[in-house]
Amino acid sequence: MFPEIPAPPLACRTASDIHCSPCTPADSFQYLAAQPLMEYNINHPVSLHTPVQFPHSFFSMTEGTPGIPPDTKRKRVSLSIKDKVTLLQDLENGASVKSLCDKYGIGTSTIYDLKKQKDKLLTFYSNSDAPDLMADRKTLHQAKNVSVDKVLMEWIRQRRRENFPLSRSLIMAQAKKFHVLLNISTPCEYSSGWYGKFKKRNGLSILSINGEKASEEYNVADNFVKKLNKLVSDEHLSAEQVYNAAKASLFWRHLPQKLVATAQKPPSSGLEDPKERLTVLACSNAAGTHKARLLVIGKSRNPRAFKGVRVFPVTYTANKQAGITREIFQDWFENHFVPEARAHCMSVGLSQDAKVMLILDHCPTHPSAEFLVKDNVFAVCLPPDCTSFIQPLDQGILRLFKSNYKSEFLQRMLTECNKGMAGAQFQAKANIKDAIWTAALAWDKVDKQALIHGWRNLCPSSFALDNPAEECDFLGFTELRESQLTSELMNYARSLSCPEARLLDEEAIEESFTADNDAPVALQLPDGDISENSDEESDSDEPEGVVKEKMPIDRMIGLAEELIGGMEQRSFISEQQIMAVYRIKEQLLQEKLYETAWTQMFPNSTSCPDPQPSRDENC
Repeated sequence: MFPEIPAPPLACRTASDIHCSPCTPADSFQYLAAQPLMEYNINHPVSLHTPVQFPHSFFSMTEGTPGIPPDTKRKRVSLSIKDKVTLLQDLENGASVKSLCDKYGIGTSTIYDLKKQKDKLLTFYSNSDAPDLMADRKTLHQAKNVSVDKVLMEWIRQRRRENFPLSRSLIMAQAKKFHVLLNISTPCEYSSGWYGKFKKRNGLSILSINGEKASEEYNVADNFVKKLNKLVSDEHLSAEQVYNAAKASLFWRHLPQKLVATAQKPPSSGLEDPKERLTVLACSNAAGTHKARLLVIGKSRNPRAFKGVRVFPVTYTANKQAGITREIFQDWFENHFVPEARAHCMSVGLSQDAKVMLILDHCPTHPSAEFLVKDNVFAVCLPPDCTSFIQPLDQGILRLFKSNYKSEFLQRMLTECNKGMAGAQFQAKANIKDAIWTAALAWDKVDKQALIHGWRNLCPSSFALDNPAEECDFLGFTELRESQLTSELMNYARSLSCPEARLLDEEAIEESFTADNDAPVALQLPDGDISENSDEESDSDEPEGVVKEKMPIDRMIGLAEELIGGMEQRSFISEQQIMAVYRIKEQLLQEKLYETAWTQMFPNSTSCPDPQPSRDENC
C-alpha cells in the first residue's frame, strides 16, 4: 500500500561510527519527515533499521503543486497587454481569481501584480493609437529617451488632426530634431530599428494620411496658394500688409478635475455654460511684426469686476452665448482692425493708402468678403475644409497662446493655494477682469518667430522669412513649448507644500491645456442678439467683494516709489523697465497737480473728472 523508504545511514544516528557512508540531503529530509510518524505509532515502535512507509500524497506536498505531477513544472505564461487589460476587466466584472488563474494558466501572484499596475496598463492601452496591436506587446518598458517619445507622439497627433501626411522618414527626422532641442546627451541613431520599436511601444498603426478626400482637399489648398501668390504679386503686397485672423474658445477658469474634486458643485465643462467660456479673436501679419489687439467675447456686457476700471488690454464685447456673430465681426473689422493695421503700415514706412489684405477662414459668422472692404483694406476667405492645414494661426499659434494662458492661470492657482486657499475657492474667485489681462499677457508671449513660421503652409513665395533654412525646425515647436511649460509648472509645484501642488501632475496639466480644444467658437445667433441687447449687467457667480474702492493717488505714488526702490535691487530687471515705472510715477504726480488745481477752482465739487487716459503703448 505504501512505498518503502529505507532508513538513512547510521551516520545520521551515530557520529562516532566513521565507517558509515555520508548522508545525502534527501536522506536527511526523509528521515526528519518520518520522525512524527514514528513517534505517533507508539503501539508498533519503528526501529531506525526498519523501512518507513509513507503515502504518496505526502511527497506530492513537498515536491510540487497539487494536481501537477512531481516531475512537471508549470510552463511560464507571458500575457500580452491586451490580455492583461481583458483580465483586469473580467476581474472588475466579478470573475474570481481562481477562474482567471485557470483561464490564463497563471498563478495568483501574477493577478495581484497586475492589479497593482492597473492604472498604468489601462492608461497605456487607452492612449494607444491602435489597441489591436496590443495583442503582440507584453511589457510597458519605456524608451531610453522618454521625453522624445512623449513630445513626438503629441506632434504626430497634432499632425493627424491637421490631416498632415506622415511618413517613416519624416518621423525619424523629427525625432532627431527633438533630440537636439531637448538637449539630450544620450546618443541615439533614430534608425529604422528605432522606428519599429517606437511604433510598437506606442501602438501606432498606419502613419500616413491617404484617401481620396484628403487628396482633393490638398489639391484645393494648393490651387488657393497659387492664386494667393498671384494676388500678392499683382497688388505688390509685402509681408507687413498681409494678415490672418482666427478664433479660439478659451475656458478661462478651468482647473483639472482632481484639483477641485472637493467642491460641492463639480466644475462646468464650459460647453453648456457660456459663463465658463470666452471666445478670442487673434490677428497678426505675415512679417510677425504686428499682433493686433485681441477681441474677447464674453457672456456679460458689464461684469461686476469691470466696475471702476478705465483701462483694458483687449477689445471686449459680449452676447448671451459668448460667441462671435456677423455684427460683432463687422464692428471689429471696421473700427478696430482697419485703424490698427493702417497705423502699423505707416509706422514701417508704407504710404497712408497702402493696401492691406486680411485672410479669414470659411465661417458662417463672417460677413461676405464684399462687405469687408474699407480704406484699401480688403478680405480674402480660405476655401472650405482647408483651414486646418493652411490657415497660419491654426498652425500651433492659437494653441501656443492658450497654453501660455493656462500655464499662467495654474501658476497663480498654486501661489494662492500655497497661502492656504483651496483650488475650488481660487476657481470661484477668478473673474473676467483677471482673465482678459492674463489673455493679453499670453498673446504678448507669442514671439515673432512663432508668428512667422505659422505661415509655412500659406506663405507666398514673394515673402522672405528671416531664416528659410530653418523652416522645417518649426515643426513640433508648439509641442516642445508645451513640454517646457509643463516642466516649469511641475518644478514650481515641487517647491510648494500645498495639497494642490502634490496633485498637479503631467496628466492634470495636459487636461488643462486641451480642455477647450473642441469647444465651439462660432454661433448661429440672430444679428440682434449682440452685446448691446444683452440684459445681464454682471456675472452672477462673481463674488460681491471683487470691486475695490478707488485708490487715493498719494498711495499710488508711494507704491510706485516703493516699487522703484525694490526693482533697483534686482539685477534681472532692466533699466528700461525701471524707467517705465518712473514714467508712471510722473503721470501720477501730474494727475495729483490736476486734482489739486481742480479743487482750488471748484471747492464745492465732490469729484474731479479724470483726464483722457494715455494711449502710449510703451507705458
